[in-house]
Amino acid sequence: MTSKRTTKHSSSLPSGKGKEKDPQKSKRALLSPKSKLKMIKRKRESKEAGGEMDSPTQFENSIGSKQHPIIDYDDNDEIHLSRGSSFFKQRVSSSAKTVAELGISLANESELRASVASLPERLVGIKKALIETYKSHARDIAVQWRAGFSVLLYGYGSKFELLKMLVRECSAGYPALVIDGLSPRVNYRSILMNTLGVVRDCKPSNFSSMNDDELLKSITEETKHQRIFVMVSNIDGPSLRSLEQQRALSEFSRIPRLHFGASIDHVNAPLIWDLQTKDRFAWLWHHVPTFKPYIREASLSSLPSLFLGRKEACTQESAAVVLSSLSNNAREVFRCIADAQLDPEGNGGITFQGLFNICKEKFLASNENTLKAFLTEFKDHDILQTRKMNDASDILCIPLEPGPLRQLLTIC
Repeated sequence: MTSKRTTKHSSSLPSGKGKEKDPQKSKRALLSPKSKLKMIKRKRESKEAGGEMDSPTQFENSIGSKQHPIIDYDDNDEIHLSRGSSFFKQRVSSSAKTVAELGISLANESELRASVASLPERLVGIKKALIETYKSHARDIAVQWRAGFSVLLYGYGSKFELLKMLVRECSAGYPALVIDGLSPRVNYRSILMNTLGVVRDCKPSNFSSMNDDELLKSITEETKHQRIFVMVSNIDGPSLRSLEQQRALSEFSRIPRLHFGASIDHVNAPLIWDLQTKDRFAWLWHHVPTFKPYIREASLSSLPSLFLGRKEACTQESAAVVLSSLSNNAREVFRCIADAQLDPEGNGGITFQGLFNICKEKFLASNENTLKAFLTEFKDHDILQTRKMNDASDILCIPLEPGPLRQLLTIC
């Protein structure tokens, strides 16, 4: 026992008489665990094939330098093993193919709308039974209207037919009107004109010469003799979504003996009302999911540009969202362009030099680079365009009609 221990101890002394270290073993010790597994696998494969690797050095050379080994699994994916680390990073090449190269044919808008309209409706019987259930509560809604409240319907599914049914059940022969809020032509003024047209049984265009206050006063005079029922389907539609439109409608709903109702479908629709507007509406909320397809709503609203292969056009709402996120100076520069575009004696826009002179006088931009930065940001968000004049000069213009542009200036 003692002699064995002595021998083992003496072999570890640096006397020079001990065993010399194997250089191949030293090289193996430098290999990472992943490289060792690869070497064992290669040895096993070579034995099965009838051959044998000459030395581990061949394996080291086959997988790269022992300082920075790289193992290639295929042409696209590489796993890089950093020195002294067991972590690795995988790099995958991304596809650069376009829609045309993928062979995807973009749909025509009319074909897409026809396809949506031709979709089969399921569970028709259950949906009809659900509508009959809501019909049984029409008398309760009529009591709420007579008490001075406005009725707001929400829930999944198209509610246009439900609104018409409630009006038929509750109006009792009085003038009634159901307005589709998703129509791009609908606004506060058109609602006033249509309401007065239904009451007096004439065309709404007969009142085009009257201003909003005169229309409102005329409707108030009519309600002294009879009740009026006005329902707005999708009061959260794009053309009615601004705060000014909602405030005006809330004042309209306060007319005595005018019973106002509406429906919403957007999940964030309640955010369009501030506290005062919501109090003036005096909403009573009714959860009435119909689960009916939004075929009518899809026919009136714009389809996503992804399906149609076209770029989304600039709208009053999108421009308002962009301007709300910009600085005060940027909004003032935009206002200068809009004022020049709305000038009846102008060219429908403004040149860069003319805009720079105005911004310099108003201390909005001290140099051309600052102004160019504002204009670049406008163009990136598609709220500004450059147009060629007859004399080959460029003018800056906003891609909006005069009416929506004036409304945009009042918002921003």
